This record gives sequence, structure tokens and C-alpha cells, in this order.
Amino acid sequence: MTKPIIMVVEDNQTTQETLKRDLEPLGLDVLLAPSAEDAWRILEQGTNPDVLILDFNLPGGEDGPTFFRRIRLDNRFKSIS
Repeated sequence: MTKPIIMVVEDNQTTQETLKRDLEPLGLDVLLAPSAEDAWRILEQGTNPDVLILDFNLPGGEDGPTFFRRIRLDNRFKSIS
């Protein structure tokens, strides 16, 4: 049985580490992406997480809501919660 995959898109390293530390003991694989662009690259490589934890305010390019809309418009990622 494979572990559920959680992708955390968060630019704050302390928050990333806290979420990873708290989620992994629950039997979850945690992927970290510091930006929407990094998260998109991970998705494009074929990783399809079960759940996405998304920061609302991301630096640089896309913010959280814009990234979420882009994911929702792509049929490959419809199963991500």
C-alpha cells in the first residue's frame, strides 16, 4: 500500500518544516515546494499528490489562489483535494 502524498506549497521554511514534522508521523509522504512555479514543475514531472496545502500569499510569480485555479483547470490534477 502506498502512502498518501501531501504537497505543501509554502515559502516560509519554518512552516514547511513544521508541517512536514507533523504530517509524516501520520504515515503521509510530504513534498515541499517553496513557490507555485516549483510546485508546477513537480506536478509536470508526474507526481500527483492526494492533497495540496497551499499558502495564500506566495512570493514572486503566482499567488495561491491563482495557482489553485490553474490546477483546477487542468484535467490531470482534478483528483487533488
